[in-house]
Amino acid sequence: MDNKKTISDVLKQAFSRESFIYLMRNLLNHIEIGDKHDSGNLIPEAYREHINQYWRIGKYSTPDNDEIDILIVEVKNQSKLERARTTLRNFAINRLKEFEKEYSLIAFYSKEDQGADWRFSFIKMEHEASFDDKGKVKPKTDLTPAKRFPFLVGEHESAYTACKQP
Repeated sequence: MDNKKTISDVLKQAFSRESFIYLMRNLLNHIEIGDKHDSGNLIPEAYREHINQYWRIGKYSTPDNDEIDILIVEVKNQSKLERARTTLRNFAINRLKEFEKEYSLIAFYSKEDQGADWRFSFIKMEHEASFDDKGKVKPKTDLTPAKRFPFLVGEHESAYTACKQP
């Protein structure tokens, strides 16, 4: 199947775990599929009011040996997709730091609307040098807005921009 059509088909429909995995398998070669599930107390306390559960469905290793984690995150309700974007991004950053990864592809959805509208995000950690109080160079990990690509997609969204990204 044509990748552009696959992307469009998946991003213009309600969230489906099977469709999302199908999309990832068609976009990225040689995905190592897994199914690690975390919920309840396994979700960091700072994010429990926003996230019900999440799955690490796999990882992809780039030709440069960078690893991209592929996640599915169920948020508490639909409004979290629209109003808690920073919190969801921070959850992704927290997870990347915890597991010493640099990149993540994430599908955020809510059962509240049966996943009709969902958020698809690519997140990349950025590292830069900064100076401490003594003038010594210290590495600083940050996330720059230019390296974060979130798209609201689904049944009620056009997904035009997300479908046009390289």
